[in-house]
Amino acid sequence: MDPATTQPTTKAVEESAKTAGKALDTLNKVIGDVPSDLVGVLGGAWLHEQHIRIKDKLRRRTEQLLRERDVQELAEVSPNIAMALISGARKEADEELAEL
Repeated sequence: MDPATTQPTTKAVEESAKTAGKALDTLNKVIGDVPSDLVGVLGGAWLHEQHIRIKDKLRRRTEQLLRERDVQELAEVSPNIAMALISGARKEADEELAEL
C-alpha cells in the first residue's frame, strides 16, 4: 500500500469519527432526559411505584408475622436455601403455605 494514499485515508476516518462523536454529543444535549421520561410515561413510573408498594406490603406482613410468632432472633440462611424457599413460595397457590 502506498503510504501517501494511506495517510489521507486515515486522517479522513479520524475526522469522520470526531464529527460523529460531536453529533452524538449534540443529540444527547438536545434530547436530554426524553428517553427515560418516555419510559416513565409508557408505564415505567407506574411499575416502579407498584414495586415499592409490594415490597412495603411484604415487609409489613413479615414484621407482623414475626411479632405474632414472638420471634426474638432471626437465623442466617444461605442464599441458595433462601432463593429455593422464595421460589417455592412464589409458586404456591395456598397463601397460608406460601407465607410459611
